[in-house]
Amino acid sequence: SIVTLPNLDARMVVDQISETRSAKTVVRVKRCSTLPRETYFTFSDDGEVHLERLEASSNIATRSVCMLYRTERFANQIPLDCASSKFAALSKTMSSDGFYSGRNNIPETYDNVPLLPNAYSANAFRNAQELDNIIAKKRKKKFCSPSEFVVTLIALTAFRYLFGVTQMPDDLHVMDLQDHENYRHEHVVPTLLYTTKIVENVIGGENGEYLVKLASALKNEVYDRLNSVDIFLCHSQSSSSAGAGQVKLMLDKEKVLFGEAMTLTWSSLDVGYNDSLPKLHQRLRYSNDNDQLVDDSDIIALYCWVEGTKGEMEQLEDAHKYNDATTIYQVKKAAAKLFPQDRNTWRISHFPIIREDSCEFRLWGNVDTDAAKKAMVLKGTSAKFEVVSSLETPTAIHLALTTSPTEMRVHFTTGSSGNPVVFYGTDLEKLTQSEEGKTRTYAASDMCEAPANETGPGKFTDPGMLHDVLMKDLKPDTRYYYKVGLRNGNVWSSVLSFISAPPVGPDSSYTFVVFADQGCPAAGSEGARGISAGVATEVRDNNVRAVHIVGDLSYADGAGHVYDSWFDMIQPFSSLAPLMVTVGNHEYVHTTGGIGKDPSGVNTADGYQPPWGNYHDEGGECGVPLYKRFIMPDSGNSIFWYSYDYASAHTIVLSSEHDLSPSSVQYDWLLKDLQNVDKEKTPWLIVESHRPLYEPENIPPERSTIEGIRKEIEPLMFEFSVDLFLSGHYHSYFRSCKGLFKELCNNGGPQYISIGTGGATMFFGNETLEDIDFIQNSWKWTDFFTKKFGYGRVTFANATSLHWEFVSDDGLLVLDNVWLEK
Repeated sequence: SIVTLPNLDARMVVDQISETRSAKTVVRVKRCSTLPRETYFTFSDDGEVHLERLEASSNIATRSVCMLYRTERFANQIPLDCASSKFAALSKTMSSDGFYSGRNNIPETYDNVPLLPNAYSANAFRNAQELDNIIAKKRKKKFCSPSEFVVTLIALTAFRYLFGVTQMPDDLHVMDLQDHENYRHEHVVPTLLYTTKIVENVIGGENGEYLVKLASALKNEVYDRLNSVDIFLCHSQSSSSAGAGQVKLMLDKEKVLFGEAMTLTWSSLDVGYNDSLPKLHQRLRYSNDNDQLVDDSDIIALYCWVEGTKGEMEQLEDAHKYNDATTIYQVKKAAAKLFPQDRNTWRISHFPIIREDSCEFRLWGNVDTDAAKKAMVLKGTSAKFEVVSSLETPTAIHLALTTSPTEMRVHFTTGSSGNPVVFYGTDLEKLTQSEEGKTRTYAASDMCEAPANETGPGKFTDPGMLHDVLMKDLKPDTRYYYKVGLRNGNVWSSVLSFISAPPVGPDSSYTFVVFADQGCPAAGSEGARGISAGVATEVRDNNVRAVHIVGDLSYADGAGHVYDSWFDMIQPFSSLAPLMVTVGNHEYVHTTGGIGKDPSGVNTADGYQPPWGNYHDEGGECGVPLYKRFIMPDSGNSIFWYSYDYASAHTIVLSSEHDLSPSSVQYDWLLKDLQNVDKEKTPWLIVESHRPLYEPENIPPERSTIEGIRKEIEPLMFEFSVDLFLSGHYHSYFRSCKGLFKELCNNGGPQYISIGTGGATMFFGNETLEDIDFIQNSWKWTDFFTKKFGYGRVTFANATSLHWEFVSDDGLLVLDNVWLEK
């Protein structure tokens, strides 16, 4: 039973205050000199609370250093709702030797005291809901008449309007249908260059304070401005426009590699610069008027192409064919936060994957015309720069298992076509084996609806040539080295390695890691990079043999360039261990256009839309990019549902985005696959699905969806003794009690675990638990719950013992673990 207090200082007073309620709980730490960065308080059966430290070795070493004591000051103010009653649960009377003996020593001030975040155990969770049940009985609410309800609602609405109240009291439990939209977790699809937008007049901030936020590729005002221009002029056509053709754009390099930093500086032509520096690294002498010809509203746009240099008129004719764009104002304001001395500099920290030969930047300014049409003038152009080996460099390298343990599939992408080949072998210096593969790609017209099937910045991006090659005749449990490229090409990947599958059998042990709901860090998925780094360490140093991502991978939502960014982030582990994926709602769900395009074979326009389901549109991809970029074991329906044996486990991957009702295509396949499992050979049975069957968070549209799926397939999980059911979708970590079936523990069902903590933003912005509404009585089947980024580690020790661990991205510490024993 664990509660986390990060960065706990000596003698800190920790005060949990519910912002919408009067209840307060005071907890003090006694005689703690220096505590570790992560400190845990464990509730013991005798009611005492012991301080424990989580060691780097993942073992919990008990250190009875401090005792906690709950004061009686607020005993008469027990919170009235589930969320705030967690405070009361955590502040139950502890031991009698607390260091405060009376109320007179309790501090009167609670300013600037941090909240206890992020982790509640089964005991605290259970105590909280028991308090709620008791209080609910005591309150004995009586129902009001319809007229009384209307009058009360009108009065409350007026009160909110007059006094600026933006949230109803939690214990009122009033929610109109529009509030359901608030349960959709929002994230930002980034632009190609991760441009920013500026939010002025920050509420509660000082005068002139502003926020720098990520610009959206799907809703972008700069794109709208540039796309609405009717006429593009050069400086000779607009001599009346200040700055036309007189602004110099300077780059710090003539060539750039994928992922390399680049700096763009602008100035009027008559401003001097430091001749003592190399030509390509000239730094401007800043003066107050050196950018007087550059207006804050001017637009900097990136243009890339294959072959040849463009002349001035061509620059005007293809002005709408830009790759990305932002304004001078946005660049300057963002730079001022980090580099206040460089008001005329755009620092691009990570040049993206662009499969074009050459690029340049152009500066466009507004111009007044007599005509009603909108016009912009070309104020300046940078030198053309080369994107080095952009067409042949292998990117997005990822491995995958097949149905045979003697095979391993490798995928990679290039900008140009050719025969894909892999050289491999057991000797790093001698890659004596080779295989050629196949190539495919997809177009905007292959996808179901907007924005995925639209072209332009922030929408469809040519994915390049998607190659897959099958390595064959592998020896079991052996390290192989390999490199990939095009047969007649000049660029190859570095030499990478993987370990082939162990023999299938009950005594084969191995470890894999698993998570769901990742995204890219620049898109608001703040935990994604930490998770990727942790998983790469696991694969590289800890003999982890596979990585499973249970849906919602990149959150591209129709913006094709996001896949390149996501693959670039995960390649440090996807190129070293097989990456097994599950389709999620962000990869598949669509509401129109599916007939003849849906690669899963569903012949309806809107895919799967049960009356109880929350299957809203997620960008219109309808599974096409996932289907083209991944090939999973050929045992079901491509990437949508499949199964495979690996070591001592049989793993079944389902699509919660497709029909699972009895007699459906997927249900019939699932039933047959379960019937054919040989538990003498693979004693462990694992099922993976993006949407869970159990989850304690009460999110109305999602709750009806998972309960609908649960009704359809939970009997099969019980009948065929599934050991472990892994899922995501909810951006939190949840572990049920063992043997869960029909909401009863130790009842013959699986161990259910949701691991939607791969990095994507937490549901509707909640990063702590006090704002969460839990399903009534869910504490009965909840053993652990937290909102903290992390991944799962599954170790098959032998035919009868399986070890599950939840590893935090912060320090790679084990926050939860359980053994499953047969």
